[in-house]
Amino acid sequence: MKNWLFAGMLVISWAGISYAGSLGMTSIGFMNTWEPDCYKPSVPYFYVSDVESYNQAVSEYNAYVSEVEAYLQCVQGEAEADIQAMVKAVQEGAAEAEEGVLADLNSARSSLELAGSSLQ
Repeated sequence: MKNWLFAGMLVISWAGISYAGSLGMTSIGFMNTWEPDCYKPSVPYFYVSDVESYNQAVSEYNAYVSEVEAYLQCVQGEAEADIQAMVKAVQEGAAEAEEGVLADLNSARSSLELAGSSLQ
């Protein structure tokens, strides 16, 4: 009887599985977006009226290319760091939740067994 009760409680506890949790105050789901904290360079405006202004525009474009490369490196670095931090936070949170509910389950089982033993 005790084994059936324990098995039934496990089935009930797994029936309410959710596929998204929360991270801090943010709910995690399919609609979440991520944005980097990196400085995104502004697209330059090119005014070309002669060879000298064209050469200046080429220099500005080349500087913009360098800024975009730095931005992309920053985004990639932030994304990788955030992924690692999120995975760790989710794993630790899941382990804590599992440990807590299993401790509650064991406590409830002990209480029930104690109550049942007093009937004999």
